[in-house]
Amino acid sequence: ARQMLTSPKARVAVSNFVSQWTGARRLDITTKDAALFPEFTTEARAAMAAELSAFVDHVMWEGDHTLTSLLTAPIGFVNESLAPIYDVSVPLGGSGALQRVDLPPEQGRAGLLTQAGFLSVQGHPDQTSPVLRGKFVRSMLLCQPPPPPPPDADISPPDVGAGLTARDRAATHLDAGGGCYNCHQLMDPIGLAFESFDAIGRHRLTEGAQTIDVTGEVVNTTDAALAGEFHGVRELAEKLAQSSTVRDCVATQWFRFASGRLEAEREDACSLGTLQQAFDASGGDLQELVVAITQTD
Repeated sequence: ARQMLTSPKARVAVSNFVSQWTGARRLDITTKDAALFPEFTTEARAAMAAELSAFVDHVMWEGDHTLTSLLTAPIGFVNESLAPIYDVSVPLGGSGALQRVDLPPEQGRAGLLTQAGFLSVQGHPDQTSPVLRGKFVRSMLLCQPPPPPPPDADISPPDVGAGLTARDRAATHLDAGGGCYNCHQLMDPIGLAFESFDAIGRHRLTEGAQTIDVTGEVVNTTDAALAGEFHGVRELAEKLAQSSTVRDCVATQWFRFASGRLEAEREDACSLGTLQQAFDASGGDLQELVVAITQTD
């Protein structure tokens, strides 16, 4: 298994997993309001998809191949189409090839979670979506997917023309009580921390005329690493990187990808437990996780 990891084919497989896991493979069908987001061109969208693979390759094969770096490394891979979204510079008139850049510290970027491609997919054509972003963290990093909305729920995006921030608009979920509150309290307090990044991943401090509040909280958790409020995605990512719940969930996601199915609760408990223990013991080493998958019954 370790010898196979040195093959270029391994890079394709790992990038394929991350693309499916983050939902970034939906970039090719993601659309944005051209009047609001003129930077979201066909070229920029292609660069976003390429950035994901370049970033994963860097972490897995050139960096320390840890989950911590995947979630927190403040670097990007951009060309002239993508650089304006990150507010960084690259030589103009280039070949379109991606170049590694250090992202501005004041933006609070954090690995996969603040990549323009990920943020674009986890958003609506005309606005951000704290619900989708919070749902990703809850489902794909904590393995605690909220139940689907009831059939009669209105799931259309809220009106952005009323001069309210996303936090104001999301308050309707949390104030509604009943089933709305029970599910949205699991997602919205996480997703609202992403509001310093708009629907295509540009950094911002205000929405309309109001300063954006990016405080958040992971509720209903017994994991001490996740407890307490945080400010912005960077602090959220640091909490996630220290969480045993997240490490166990990522191991579970790799198990599902490798086996091509969901785990059976009883029959797979031993193999999945062994995999999670090995990943935790390695300090969240993603290469060791891939190897560990091949060592289970």
